[in-house]
Amino acid sequence: MAPLNFTAIDVETSNDDRASICQIGMAVVRDSEVKDVIAEIIDPQDFFNPVNVGIHGISEDDTVGRPTFREFFPTLERVVKAYPIASHTFFDRTALNRACEKCGCQPTSNAWVDSATVARRCWPDLFGASGYGLKNVAKTFGIKFRHHDAGEDARVTAEILLRAADTGTFDLESWAKNGPPRRATSRYEPAIRLDGNPDGPLYGQQVVFTGTLSIGRAEAAKLAAKLGLSVNAGVTKKTSLVVVGDQDIRKPEWGEKSGKHRKAEELIAKGLDILILSESDFLALIDAHSK
Repeated sequence: MAPLNFTAIDVETSNDDRASICQIGMAVVRDSEVKDVIAEIIDPQDFFNPVNVGIHGISEDDTVGRPTFREFFPTLERVVKAYPIASHTFFDRTALNRACEKCGCQPTSNAWVDSATVARRCWPDLFGASGYGLKNVAKTFGIKFRHHDAGEDARVTAEILLRAADTGTFDLESWAKNGPPRRATSRYEPAIRLDGNPDGPLYGQQVVFTGTLSIGRAEAAKLAAKLGLSVNAGVTKKTSLVVVGDQDIRKPEWGEKSGKHRKAEELIAKGLDILILSESDFLALIDAHSK
């Protein structure tokens, strides 16, 4: 088997806007070994939501004098070079693309690999009930790490791909070039129900929509299901993603958030891996997989 060369990336954000990156972690894998782990605090030039601070522990004071995303981006490009980039789910890719859009940088043209999808395909019977969140996958494999530290999360992402390569069912070059291999059959029935498309990159995760969406809930639900997300009405412990209307997500006052938004934050505070995205970030995620 050819040695693996890639860079695993993870980001933390200062608020629910995925462009508000306040930390970038990179695990550099060369010749199938983690050669270096880089964790850089970033000045997001945006406000800090107490909920986010409670997750990763990074406050506005920590970012004083730190590089902005635009200032750090050339370093990121030098580190990743032309090799594939890995992230656990595609949300980190969305965050980088949104941050590039915000500061006027051209996103990298590197191929991306989703380690959550890799885990689902390489170990289909191992995480079906418990989920493919980074914390759960790491626990299953006995990988110790500090969750929500971008450098640590990137390292675990790298370890997942290295373990997948050892199974003989994961070919990094093929996945980076062609995406995950398709299943022989598909159970996707969008006209009947909003189960996630089994061939979608986010299959196995659940999404809930809240707030005022510009494209409407029905259209957003169809887009999500096509991407593999199962669309549900309420936020539960099994929820992976909550999409909030743009005009609602910028309201920092607790009382102005929807019940679903508040419920998601309550579960996040208890340690659950639920991600809150703006509609713009969600549409950027859809667009990234439509090209």
